Amino acid sequence: MMILADVAPRALWPEILANIMDSSRLRLTAVPPIVNTETSFDESQHIVQCNTYFSHFLYAALARAGEFARALPAMRTQYGAMLDSGTSTLWESSEPDASTCHAFSASPVYHLSSNVLGVRPTESGFRTFRIAIQPGDLDYARGTFPCPHGDIEVAWDREQDGLRIRFNVPEGTRAKLELPPACTSPSLRSSYAPGIYEVHAT
Repeated sequence: MMILADVAPRALWPEILANIMDSSRLRLTAVPPIVNTETSFDESQHIVQCNTYFSHFLYAALARAGEFARALPAMRTQYGAMLDSGTSTLWESSEPDASTCHAFSASPVYHLSSNVLGVRPTESGFRTFRIAIQPGDLDYARGTFPCPHGDIEVAWDREQDGLRIRFNVPEGTRAKLELPPACTSPSLRSSYAPGIYEVHAT
């Protein structure tokens, strides 16, 4: 929250993130009926692990710090067993001890759309928006982001020499494509009018 609220100086962000992402220090503390298992907790060395609700803010802080790649393994750990169970809904916690259908547990869907696909509005009503993908360790991503002017479809694939990015810009909007750090493309434009585009970045 100190990163999201811009309270912590940026020079401290790497140390903050290193601590709160250190799995050896994290403990999911008991909060019945949501979490019933009691774990040992030493305030001098342990950190309270984010459960499904507060994970939204963790993922947002990682994205703000340009470290969203670190959110992907956290999502896999937190949601992997849940999805492996065959559930068709998302639980209030990583165990089905309380509600087994909870909207706030769907925050990865938002973050995968807003950070892996990279779609975010830059003006109200999506008159302008940006596409700033953060691939992390993924080989590809494809998805549709609904907006008032029509669906925004984004797909990208990791290739041997870079990334191939495909996207559309609905009528009545303009888009800006922001490439991942260290990527460049001679075909990158300052903005994109309505249409369908493909950009190769190396």
